[in-house]
Amino acid sequence: MPRILPNQAKAQLPDLEQINDTTYKTELDDGIIIVGDDKQKHFQPGVQWLNKLFGSKFSFALKDSGGDVFFENGEVQYNKGNLTAKFFPIRELVKKSTLWEPVADLGEMFEFDIFLAKKPAKRIVEFTAIGKDILVFPQPKLTGEEGYSQAANIPGSLALYHPWKRNNQYKAGKFGHIPAPWIMDSSGNGAWGSWQFDGDIFQLVIPEKFYQKASYPIRIDPQLGRQDPGGSGLVIGVDGIGDLIAGLSVTFTEDGVGNKLVAYLFITGSDGLKTKGNVLVGSGMSPDYLTNAETSEIVPVGTAWNDLNFTGAPEFSSGSKYTLVAWGDAVSKSTVSLAFDVGGSDGWHGGNNYVANWPVPPVGGPDGNYYSIYVDYAAVLAIADAYDDVSVDTESTVNRLGTAMRMVTGEIPPDITFKTISPEIIVSALSPEVDFG
Repeated sequence: MPRILPNQAKAQLPDLEQINDTTYKTELDDGIIIVGDDKQKHFQPGVQWLNKLFGSKFSFALKDSGGDVFFENGEVQYNKGNLTAKFFPIRELVKKSTLWEPVADLGEMFEFDIFLAKKPAKRIVEFTAIGKDILVFPQPKLTGEEGYSQAANIPGSLALYHPWKRNNQYKAGKFGHIPAPWIMDSSGNGAWGSWQFDGDIFQLVIPEKFYQKASYPIRIDPQLGRQDPGGSGLVIGVDGIGDLIAGLSVTFTEDGVGNKLVAYLFITGSDGLKTKGNVLVGSGMSPDYLTNAETSEIVPVGTAWNDLNFTGAPEFSSGSKYTLVAWGDAVSKSTVSLAFDVGGSDGWHGGNNYVANWPVPPVGGPDGNYYSIYVDYAAVLAIADAYDDVSVDTESTVNRLGTAMRMVTGEIPPDITFKTISPEIIVSALSPEVDFG
């Protein structure tokens, strides 16, 4: 992929290290990349991508084996016939550009280059693929419909999400992104390839025109990206009529009290930019608002995760579904957009012209997008309803339990009574660690 390189600092990404004859590994802050497979007798030219935060794994490998393997300077090279593959961590944090169109920064961290010496029999490079706790969404080219924005490396890319982990440290649940691959021939001509994914079928597709006219050999430049917001944008704030309320539906797995919404916003210009958030109960066509869930209005800080602080203390209930939404406004040629990836059925949006008060009810309904918005909240400890049966034997234990409850709920419910009978109550929360082997 063409790159702009002036004065760029080296990224602190460790080289691959050899584990055995079939396996190479590099560890990052948030994950592990394994090239090959220690469970195979022969080297398997592929990548295992493990995310420590989510405990998820996505693996893919070329439908090829039996070639020659070389390991030098932290890179693995595989050669067989017409195909050469190289695997290595990206060593430079650089901006990418095709010189005529913008490219999304997807936090690229690992690269595997594929070289084809001669024109292959077909324009598809095939892989096997396995996922654990992963949803894979191929990103289509948006039709140019007004209100959408999309960088050049998003159509034909793959967005990866965890099936259920959302909010707090999980943000909108995004595992990572595999951008569309840039393909270049020996004469310097280039084109965007695309990924297709269906179950365990994983294919890299070379455009037909490029496939037929390219000067071989060609280089295909796939990458793995760990960026957590979506790669496309839906305009939610414009000048005049056309503002939208949009967001993501999530089902809570525990009780909690909200601190703030956090939304990834793309902005253009700087005139009259405004954004605020709210929480809808459910995800229907005319939902109600959650009590105390309106946020303060902000001027977006830029293309980044933006905090939308609640003006009250909204309470979320385990097992209930809520839709986290943002609403924007702008003047002149400026815009505010909410990041998203195409996929799933948990998105929600509708046209509502920006005003001081939230519309009752908001106009909108479900869509097929994963919007980049989540709630930061404090979990509420589940305490047994039968408080009469809960006993403690010392005043200090009562004080400790009371302090813990105040930290979570803000107060001690008035119907709790403490008895001076043993044994002492110990409340703890256990989180099993994920073992990546």
